[in-house]
Amino acid sequence: MSAEPTGGREPTAGTASVLINYGGQSFLTTREMAECFLVHARQVLADHDAQLVALLHEGGPELLLIADHIPFQVGDLFQHSPAIETQ
Repeated sequence: MSAEPTGGREPTAGTASVLINYGGQSFLTTREMAECFLVHARQVLADHDAQLVALLHEGGPELLLIADHIPFQVGDLFQHSPAIETQ
């Protein structure tokens, strides 16, 4: 059995992890948490709004600003790459 640290939480057998890339940082979370984050983030983008969206990851809770102009990626589930406006 491995003695690797788990951040004080017991690992769940068979839990899939998802890597969220945002602002040059990477956050590892469960697939369920990634899907919850993504539901809220997609609604913010659909409304062309800007809001802080909660993300619970292995390092704890995080509030990420979601807006049309901010790129982020949620594993293989979703990638938001805003178009660069040309003048």
